[in-house]
Amino acid sequence: MMPVLDGRGTPQPEPMRPVEIRPRSEGTAAALLLAVLLAAALAAPALAPYPPDHLDLDRRREAPSAAHWFGTDELGRDVLARVLYGARVSLAVGLLSAAVAGASGVAVGGVAGYAGGAIDTLLMRGTDAMLAVPRLPLLMIATSVLQPSVPLLVLLIGLAGWMETARVVRAEFATLRGRGFVENARAAASCSSRRSASSASACSRRARAGGTCSTRRRRRSPPSRGWRSRRGCSS
Repeated sequence: MMPVLDGRGTPQPEPMRPVEIRPRSEGTAAALLLAVLLAAALAAPALAPYPPDHLDLDRRREAPSAAHWFGTDELGRDVLARVLYGARVSLAVGLLSAAVAGASGVAVGGVAGYAGGAIDTLLMRGTDAMLAVPRLPLLMIATSVLQPSVPLLVLLIGLAGWMETARVVRAEFATLRGRGFVENARAAASCSSRRSASSASACSRRARAGGTCSTRRRRRSPPSRGWRSRRGCSS
């Protein structure tokens, strides 16, 4: 393809073409399935044909039929009802544990990336140590030692999956820490603190000399046309 030339014969960059983003069929199907499961879990009391703990010993281990679409278990309980009610607990555990893992990872990674130095090294070495521990045996040992419950399961799963998020957030914070606007903000803060310290020291010297010290700022006259702002921090 020939390059585009201007009137002087200088090659010009090609205009950027708009990128068309199309949703993938796999992602759409997964989102629809998740929406159906979520709706079925929320509407479990209305969709379940029987209570999940209803016992019917005369119909134990029956095959799927019109009365029991998913059949029955060894105690005659309807499997469809238990699946619908169990989906509520499973989705709640998954969403809440993901929230706990995300919050923990953002907190650890943000502190490590913002502070840097020894704090960054300490937190990242702890993250690497947690990544080296296998999660499934750790969860099994914790549930066997502690009393199993849904809040405990949410907490354990969330605290066992924050390491990847922490590493990503730490890298992003470390990148932003070196950007120009962050350096400008730090320079402005150091300038204001230095000016405040110099004004406070001048005020203390005047007070020792027996003079008066006023903290009010005098109004400055508007700058003239030839006035130019000076950059930098003057003490």
